[in-house]
Amino acid sequence: MNEFIQKLNEYNLCTWYVLPLIGLNKADFSDCNFIDSYLTKDLASVVVQIVDINLCSKQMDKHKDFSSKFCEEECEFLKFSIPVPWLKDIQTFADGRFSQLSSEAKDLIRRNSGLKYKQKDEAGNLRTDAILLALEKAHPLKLKWEEVLSANSYYELPPDIELLSKPTNNSFK
Repeated sequence: MNEFIQKLNEYNLCTWYVLPLIGLNKADFSDCNFIDSYLTKDLASVVVQIVDINLCSKQMDKHKDFSSKFCEEECEFLKFSIPVPWLKDIQTFADGRFSQLSSEAKDLIRRNSGLKYKQKDEAGNLRTDAILLALEKAHPLKLKWEEVLSANSYYELPPDIELLSKPTNNSFK
């Protein structure tokens, strides 16, 4: 699989687009402890799969949106309610319309995701993670997709297409 695509699929998009809306990111659970995150099928909560609750860097049960913890198939999960003001954005996310998220949601995602956003590299160039570029349908990301998809012949994406795939059933618990 292409390295670019593999990196995009390392975690569910809930990790990058939903957790930040409740002020969390994967580092809050400790990198070696975080497995993945999922939306509940009713879109009312986010569930975080971890190795061990004792390894979390914060007391997650004290988080304002924490609702429960549970075990399933020898895995530990923490469940957080999604605040009502974000429910419309969560529906937009679930529909795969990332560029149509509210500006407030996009701002929180950029600030809280833990992904690079306009950070300078060694050469002084500003770099932003592809997952964040998708929020704006950024032209450099569109060009990257066209390059990846044009392995053998020229391919041009439609102008109105979202630049990440809609969350699949694997994104929901």
